[in-house]
Amino acid sequence: MLNMSRKSLAATLAVIALLDYIATIVVSANTATSYLHTELELPFPLFWLTIIVMIAFAFIYFLGLSETARVAFGIFVFHIITMLVLIITCIIRWGQIGNSQLIDNWHNFVPPSLNEIIKQVFFGFCIGLLGTTGFECTQSYIEDIKPNTFPKIMRNLWLMVFFGNTSIGFLATTIVPLDIFQNNSDRAISILGQYATDGQYWLRIWIVVDAVIVLCAGVLTGLVGVSAIFERLAW
Repeated sequence: MLNMSRKSLAATLAVIALLDYIATIVVSANTATSYLHTELELPFPLFWLTIIVMIAFAFIYFLGLSETARVAFGIFVFHIITMLVLIITCIIRWGQIGNSQLIDNWHNFVPPSLNEIIKQVFFGFCIGLLGTTGFECTQSYIEDIKPNTFPKIMRNLWLMVFFGNTSIGFLATTIVPLDIFQNNSDRAISILGQYATDGQYWLRIWIVVDAVIVLCAGVLTGLVGVSAIFERLAW
């Protein structure tokens, strides 16, 4: 922005980016601790564990440990494997129980009017867009990637979100009553893993571990982004 506009506009956009990174840090830390809270009895409120996670990763970053391409790629591969295992397990479970749960969910929760159906589809689409999070980190690395690479990054991100969210969302309705999701919105994916394995806990625990790793990586990403913006502002 300094190359294209005034310093005041560039500084304003930097402040907006800082707020976005801070939101990423807080939401990632809070969601990670929420997943832990669903599986463990914590001796203190969830609020304090969120603060502890943010402080811990701040110390990790200040000690000189930050993101690396290999670590990021490893986390990405682990997360993709987790989602593939979840999808395959759900498909197997769907084949075992048939379409009875899907039919029940359709009859019990179908909206009463076309307008309500359109509104629900719109809300679902907006929530699904949350899966594209990460592109807000662009300003930290856009100058380091090759020309014409960023459009490919966005394309791949959208494709993964589209197929991942769509398939998992549909498979969830085939094996889990929707009121279970409504009453457990803070741990919907781990609940899905438990139902996919017919009440066993191994996939549920796997999903919780994956979620905590990915979300803690999001905390570190936000810290790296904040540090990079402050460094550029100090130039």
